[in-house]
Amino acid sequence: MKSSFRIDDELMKDLNAICTEKGASLTSVVEQALKCYRDRYYMEEKATIINEEILNIIAAQNAHLLQQINNKSNRVISELAIQGAITNMILASELEVNDIDLTEYRKRAVEFLKTNNRPLRLDELVS
Repeated sequence: MKSSFRIDDELMKDLNAICTEKGASLTSVVEQALKCYRDRYYMEEKATIINEEILNIIAAQNAHLLQQINNKSNRVISELAIQGAITNMILASELEVNDIDLTEYRKRAVEFLKTNNRPLRLDELVS
């Protein structure tokens, strides 16, 4: 179909530059621009759901970010567990705590964490 349009001189210069850069005809470049505008208009004005490809991209990005966060968190938690174990070994060897008491202390600490769902303080453990 043949149509005529009036185009601003500055816009026409930009379109010609794009044609030269891409090695395409003016008709091809304008047709692509109009298709792009048509799709944008449809998504903004008429679309009732988000394009499935967009949802898949967002889901993939979220999964990647979650994996990165989990990896960093696991490294920090592992390091804290190692440091805690070292501290406990030093304390246990210097204080000569017997295994029965050590097991009881652990049970009380775990029970406190389950009950209060927050970090514990030593003064709260000693009752």
